[in-house]
Amino acid sequence: MEVFKKELASNDDYTVVWSKWLKVFLVDWLVCVLGALGTGALFVVVLNLAY
Repeated sequence: MEVFKKELASNDDYTVVWSKWLKVFLVDWLVCVLGALGTGALFVVVLNLAY
């Protein structure tokens, strides 16, 4: 959070700062989605093996 505040307080172009943070958000979101899908698929496979 401190890094985010420091970058906004700097004299950098806001579009560059927001572009970078948007990329970070999208990568984090993608990791979460893939993790949820992977966990769901693993659960279904284990459940099907059990029955």
